[in-house]
Amino acid sequence: MWVVRSSSNSKVFPSELTVKTLIVYNALQGAYTGYIRIFWQPFVLSLGISLASIRLLETFSGSSGVLSSVLQLFGGRLSDRFGRKLLCTLGSFFLVLCWLVAAIAFVIHRSFLIIVSYLLWSASVLALPVLDAALADNVKESERSRVYSVVLLANVVPASITGFFAGNLATKSGPVVLLLLASLLEGLGLLLLFKGLRSSPVVLLVKEDFKTVFKDAVKHWRYFSVFTADALSWSISVSLACSTNKKAFFKLPI
Repeated sequence: MWVVRSSSNSKVFPSELTVKTLIVYNALQGAYTGYIRIFWQPFVLSLGISLASIRLLETFSGSSGVLSSVLQLFGGRLSDRFGRKLLCTLGSFFLVLCWLVAAIAFVIHRSFLIIVSYLLWSASVLALPVLDAALADNVKESERSRVYSVVLLANVVPASITGFFAGNLATKSGPVVLLLLASLLEGLGLLLLFKGLRSSPVVLLVKEDFKTVFKDAVKHWRYFSVFTADALSWSISVSLACSTNKKAFFKLPI
């Protein structure tokens, strides 16, 4: 069974090593996801891939496609059996490769490598539910709302800053520098997870199958429909923005 370790109630920032590790890791991810969310599609468009192809790739792969949604189910179950640390570090490793392969695609001008990046991006989502589970394992239930808020803040603040300032760098240097920077920051996060996460296998007390998980999801369809609507509206907005500003995107240096 997982042993819940808790930090002092008097501290805003928890003192437990695993929790501090996850907070810093989220800050490192936020430092590059802030500009990746903004520039990823323009970068890919500038490589000559059509907008329709990008939408197809993102429907079935990427961070929120069909493949990534299915892999999250496997990620959670595998982490219950083999421990949180293995899945968290594996997901981070896939992200390091994702941005590195994407950078190589722009260096050698091979658009097919973008497909590889999308698949690696999907594979990295294995760790998404596991990171939340690792945090919950080490924080008492009464403190989770506070700690999750700190984690969210650690991710959002760097993302806002880098998303704002990366525009000039993208215009001057192009996608390669920013993608290599993303790979470097994620690599630091991978090292941090490897050193700071504590993990041990879990003995499952309740046996669940995918049919049960699906039934539970249907039961809470109102809750999930909010996220579905948000993702759909964001996807449509980004697609329209990219298509209406396509000429500007092709001015990016490669």
